Amino acid sequence: MVTSNIGIRPYAEYAHNTNGSDRQAAACAINAANMCDKSNDDTAWLVGFSVGSAKDFKAFTGKKLAKNDWNANLWYQEVGTYALDQNSVDSDIFDGRLNMKGTVLKAQYMVEDNFALNFTGGWGSR
Repeated sequence: MVTSNIGIRPYAEYAHNTNGSDRQAAACAINAANMCDKSNDDTAWLVGFSVGSAKDFKAFTGKKLAKNDWNANLWYQEVGTYALDQNSVDSDIFDGRLNMKGTVLKAQYMVEDNFALNFTGGWGSR
């Protein structure tokens, strides 16, 4: 949706690791104190929205920002201990750790066509 040169786009993601119980069993075989008394914690999800300046909807969704354009993403996420491969988690958010939940804000302002100022902040807990 784009109105008055402002675009808003909601989004969500969900992941379920069908091998999560196998990963938990392997971790428990090595270290019995490693959350073995809990459920297999095999899901990850996030929900958020993106807002930004846009001359048209195509420019906003295509992320083809030009001088003086801006955008921001705000989302909440929960990642289970055995939900994802620990090597594929984004290291910019919560230092790439699993078993985290929290809110993230990423913002960008285009100073020039090829020069952007970025801000990323995350507030999370285990």
